[in-house]
Amino acid sequence: MYGDAVRVQDQYSESIPVYAQRRNFKLAPQWFKLNRVARFREGEAPAEPCGGKQYLNLIPARREPRPPGITKGHLGRNAGKKGEPPLFAGKSKWVDKPIGKEGVDMQPHLIPRRTVLLGSAALVSSTVVGRRANAAREKLSDVKLPGRTPNTTFAVNLEMWFKGPMEQRVDQAAKLGYPSVEFWPYQNRNIPAIARHLSTYKMTCSQFSAWGFGKELNNPQAGAERFVKAIEESCTVAAQLPGCELFTVVIGNVIDGLSNEEMHAAAVKKIKQAVPILERHKKTIIIEPMNPYNHPGHCLYGSKDGIAICKAVGSEWVKLNWDLFHMQRYEGNLIDNLRKGRDYVGYFQLADSPDRNEPGTGEVNYTEVFKAIKRIGYTRPVGLECFPMDGDVVRAARRIYGVDTW
Repeated sequence: MYGDAVRVQDQYSESIPVYAQRRNFKLAPQWFKLNRVARFREGEAPAEPCGGKQYLNLIPARREPRPPGITKGHLGRNAGKKGEPPLFAGKSKWVDKPIGKEGVDMQPHLIPRRTVLLGSAALVSSTVVGRRANAAREKLSDVKLPGRTPNTTFAVNLEMWFKGPMEQRVDQAAKLGYPSVEFWPYQNRNIPAIARHLSTYKMTCSQFSAWGFGKELNNPQAGAERFVKAIEESCTVAAQLPGCELFTVVIGNVIDGLSNEEMHAAAVKKIKQAVPILERHKKTIIIEPMNPYNHPGHCLYGSKDGIAICKAVGSEWVKLNWDLFHMQRYEGNLIDNLRKGRDYVGYFQLADSPDRNEPGTGEVNYTEVFKAIKRIGYTRPVGLECFPMDGDVVRAARRIYGVDTW
């Protein structure tokens, strides 16, 4: 008869529920489940030494049923290995609690930290193996050019999908059938060679990065000269690349002593100085909000502040790079927010959450998101700024093709 679930409290402010049986029955590590929500109870020690080793306190938590598939035969009679203290140690602080027909004596339990960590690692490992097994069983279209998707046009990210010189990466994108590409910094790139290969395949470049991470654009004490020069250069680069009308600007990392409002205002002031250049070349800056999990210490997260910056600049040549991966991780509510913010969308990028792989591998229903993107009248490519799972670009392209089929 299985007893209450008990919770392991450790110094990392995490907890691991495990299923406890009656006294003298050993716990098996494969039953451990990570739970990152629970925290320490105030006044309780996270761990205590016992017999020269570090052991973790087990504290009774909510009552849970026995996990499916686990029977009494899985348990051993010995409390621990030779030289280790009994699994159940000390006097009971807990009254007997009847569960079903039997009672369970809930006492403070000590389990070696190594056992807990090994059990957690085994769970993670089995999860990865299971995920790959599911991928192997997945039925995907065997279309020869999966980049020719039925409803949404995509621009594959050359940095995250392929290896080798950039022009060769264009070749690899063409073999998958993608009509467009995107990449990150334009500096130290053979732009003429990239342009030639794109023209050969009648492909376009949807966008690239004009200004990356740093603490200059959002610094009130820094001048605008370098930023304005980078925008001028980016307009020249964009003019060489087929179909390129956009380039990304990253607002910047947090500067100690400044509020987000002060940093945003400094960026707005500099971007305004670049607007006449954008108007002359008819190119558009797309500002990209990040998310705090993948980019901690950044000063711009989410659509609300991104839209506020666009409004403050007040130019049709300054929009948002609406990265759906970042938006999902920071604020969620993807479809409703993109509908409300449609006037400020310059470009969409994506990856599934939380692992940043292709659509169909995470928590987002991208079929519905693609439908919503189409309904708001967006016609530019959607940037595939995602890592193909396990590096398999063909499977990733076929998976995206399937998600875009309805």
